[in-house]
Amino acid sequence: MEEEKIRMPETDFEKVLQRLEEIGKQQEKYEKRRYFLAKVRLAISACVLLLWVVAGCILIPGINRVVQQADETFCEVETAMEGLQSVADQIEAADIGGVMSKVNALITDGQEDMTAAMEKISAIDIEGLNQGIQDLQAIVAPLARLFGR
Repeated sequence: MEEEKIRMPETDFEKVLQRLEEIGKQQEKYEKRRYFLAKVRLAISACVLLLWVVAGCILIPGINRVVQQADETFCEVETAMEGLQSVADQIEAADIGGVMSKVNALITDGQEDMTAAMEKISAIDIEGLNQGIQDLQAIVAPLARLFGR
């Protein structure tokens, strides 16, 4: 078999070559644009990386300081909690109920004694006492004059 050669007219061949040149120019244009965008992407990535490094250098000491303060605060809170637990244990051991019942009994006894004292004071005959004092003064007054007072 003999190979068949395709014959194209020269005008068609020239058109194809022109079309290939146009396509090549377009591809070159797109490649230049891709190259430019790659440079822009690289610059943006470098800026972002630089920002992260700077932010890390600025923020890490501050974060470290905050963590140390938080650790100190937690230690203080732990100490305070131990103190509160000790106080709670002491209050629990103090038998508040027994103390309150004794205080109530003391108050009740005091009220009873006050009531008894008030009854005795009420029972005193004030008029008779005043009369007795006047009679005693009448008797003592001449004796006092006798002794020069």
